[in-house]
Amino acid sequence: MATLSAILVMDGVPGNSGSQGTGASTAQIFVGNRRLIAINADQDVRIRWGSSTGPSAVATDFRIPQNQTFTLDSGDEHPYFSLYNGSGVTANYSWCYLSKF
Repeated sequence: MATLSAILVMDGVPGNSGSQGTGASTAQIFVGNRRLIAINADQDVRIRWGSSTGPSAVATDFRIPQNQTFTLDSGDEHPYFSLYNGSGVTANYSWCYLSKF
């Protein structure tokens, strides 16, 4: 589902934050289908969308550069994501739900 132009605001549903050690992936994080999220981290992380039993993110997945906020849509088939931290230090990440205004 494309969002070509929209004003996005934080949804009233809480998101989450956490930390991930170097060279490891988070567990699968549930966001639901057709949900917009904003996500950032203080280190480069990699993100992989999938299912609750799908593989975790690895070093070759899509890169979210450190200190950059990305807006992503979970779509119809991938209600979970995981993050991989390939940096040399612990990565602190944060995400929140967005809605179209």
